[in-house]
Amino acid sequence: MNFTKPNKGEIYRHVTGKEYEILAIAKHAKTEEDMVVYREKNEETVYVGPLAMFASEYTKEKSGSSIIDFLELSTIADKITYLEQQKEDVTEEFIGIVAHSLDFVENEGTLEERYHAVLKYLKTVQKYETRRM
Repeated sequence: MNFTKPNKGEIYRHVTGKEYEILAIAKHAKTEEDMVVYREKNEETVYVGPLAMFASEYTKEKSGSSIIDFLELSTIADKITYLEQQKEDVTEEFIGIVAHSLDFVENEGTLEERYHAVLKYLKTVQKYETRRM
């Protein structure tokens, strides 16, 4: 199974059915092993476990939450980073909603072309908006 490293804010489901939110990826102080810092959704207790164990027992949730996650980001830099991290999971619906939320008028094209057009738009906005003061 192909497992990509989880990102902060993503939701994963344990084999038991419980959902967990990723809080961070950390390194073990002595072994340098990748660790996942997470908590059960809507709970306060925080857990830490090896990434290798996490990869074998948890699966990423494929809900509409990625759209909400994107819409809740407050800076252009965060939106660019999020899109770059989620590239493999971008769908037609997702990119359309993202473009609409940015008041970006899309041209027709493949999903890949539309993704790159939105990303280019965000980078252009970031470049010129940060210079306005």
